[in-house]
Amino acid sequence: MGEEESEEIMPIHSESSKIINDIENNGEKHVEKIEFAVQSKESVEDIMSSAVNNNIELDEYAKDAHREIDQLLSSSMENLINSKYNDTPNITWPTIGEFNIQKGKEKIEEYIKTWQIGENWLYWIDYLCEDIFAYSKRYRYKVQWSVPTRRKPIPRATASVYFTVNISSVKPQHFPSNVFYIFETSKLVHIPGKSRFREKWLKDIIESKVLLMETGVSLNGNYTKVCRVRSPPPS
Repeated sequence: MGEEESEEIMPIHSESSKIINDIENNGEKHVEKIEFAVQSKESVEDIMSSAVNNNIELDEYAKDAHREIDQLLSSSMENLINSKYNDTPNITWPTIGEFNIQKGKEKIEEYIKTWQIGENWLYWIDYLCEDIFAYSKRYRYKVQWSVPTRRKPIPRATASVYFTVNISSVKPQHFPSNVFYIFETSKLVHIPGKSRFREKWLKDIIESKVLLMETGVSLNGNYTKVCRVRSPPPS
């Protein structure tokens, strides 16, 4: 009889502790974490059910294990969803020492080729200017997009994306350059590898321009100012 009681009481502490340790040691891959957590959840529920049926008071280890597994399941599912839908493409950008204006242009072209966009879109890249700051230089580029057709080989409107390559003047030469970009008419800053491109963004810009043209609104110049206005040198 004593042996039966010890078999019922001991697993609550030792098994639940083992499950908590296993959760901490088996949490690298999202899918494996989910499968492991489901199995662990079932094990803890069996332990808790056995304890209740035998009028044994649940210890804090069993309760903690149950909470840990619930949290693990929730975070694993969230991470799995994010990794599936937010896996944004990127390229290897030049380091501070490798950068020059031409290489910046080539890398921007390499990066926009990772975008999922229709074959009817055409683009060209222009280098705009260099902005000098206290501890860095910023090189500005414009990628202008259009959709020419047979009936309208000269597009009525274009959509621009402005890239900035930030080159630190104080960091070591092997450090990476910082790259970000914005879409015309928008103030939202995008970072390669963290923002997933949407073709709809370009379409919306062009459609809004065409609509303004049809209503008689003049479109002189660009929507977005990207280069700093420098004061003339003192006379």
